[in-house]
Amino acid sequence: SRACDDLIGCVAIVTLIQILSSENISTPVGAVFTRAEEVGFVGATELAKNWPYCDDACFVSIETSIPTGKSKVGEGPICRLGDRLTVFDHDATESILFAAKESNLKIQRELLDLGACEASALSVFDIPVAGISLPLGNYHNCGDQNKIEEEFVSFSDLKVLINLMQCIIKFFPKGPDKEVFKKRSRFDSKVNKYRELIKQTSNHFKKNSA
Repeated sequence: SRACDDLIGCVAIVTLIQILSSENISTPVGAVFTRAEEVGFVGATELAKNWPYCDDACFVSIETSIPTGKSKVGEGPICRLGDRLTVFDHDATESILFAAKESNLKIQRELLDLGACEASALSVFDIPVAGISLPLGNYHNCGDQNKIEEEFVSFSDLKVLINLMQCIIKFFPKGPDKEVFKKRSRFDSKVNKYRELIKQTSNHFKKNSA
């Protein structure tokens, strides 16, 4: 398409609304389309200043972005850890990754710091934010050898994105989980395993430093 960015994000959101309306779910879900991103997230900032949702609601930015690192077009949507301006909410990000894993959805995970998105604008107003991006080819119509080319995304990536959004709502109807994803038990188990050795070495150093 001449402009996948961010029409494809709009397509994903509208499709999600259609699916949810047909399923008659009770989970409250809101969708917002903001304007004037390219001149400084004007619409997103106004949304944050006049936040219409509950205080603990989470904002998830749906974007198309240049794939960075190991991410590629066709390998699934990208759970965006942050952008050029902000690192996104830990609990919200972990919730997205959990929903994907539990649903056997193929997704990618990257910082994507070559640009910024609406999530950064909302985060400075203390709203929990996360991001999901579709890998975009020929960003802003810039093809190889400085040629003007059509932007492109993978249709399979788009289908997984829509499915992922449904799964997030299914697993987290009340928003991101703030307890189960702290991963404390994995680290605590290591401490317990080596507790006696730690105690012995600690006593050794105390004895030899006396």
